Amino acid sequence: MAVGDQTTLGEGSPRSMLNFDYDYHLQMDGSKAGYRGYPYLLNSLLKLHNQTDKFEVINLSNDNFTVIAGPDYGKTYKDTCEYKQLLQSDPDIVISMIGGKESLNVNAFTPEAFTQGYSAFLKEMKSLPSKPEIMILTPAYSSASLIPHLNQTLYSH
Repeated sequence: MAVGDQTTLGEGSPRSMLNFDYDYHLQMDGSKAGYRGYPYLLNSLLKLHNQTDKFEVINLSNDNFTVIAGPDYGKTYKDTCEYKQLLQSDPDIVISMIGGKESLNVNAFTPEAFTQGYSAFLKEMKSLPSKPEIMILTPAYSSASLIPHLNQTLYSH
């Protein structure tokens, strides 16, 4: 499963410029109702270089959410239909790239609040019945400042 925001959905896609909730049917090629983010490319590479293994790359991204809850932000990923689909799935691997929208709110964004919200989300993913491996893809703008916070939060308990 690929979860994320606009980059996962497909940067600049017509869907990413719309502002509505829609319960997509699952695309088994990593695309999202025909729009292509990096999960579609991942599926293409796996298919090209992995002729014997069976796999599905499912894109459960949405570009209209944050992981930080509160009055300064909109809905969270937990409020999306994609999150509900993720909870009902049985993933072996969850690839997560979340956090771009939070940084746009420069008056409210703090690394601590982001780390707390993202860590809670990742712990929920780790506790799914299938016990998936979690892969974190960090947005380039924040990787240097947030990875130490995430590592400390996830592995200190």
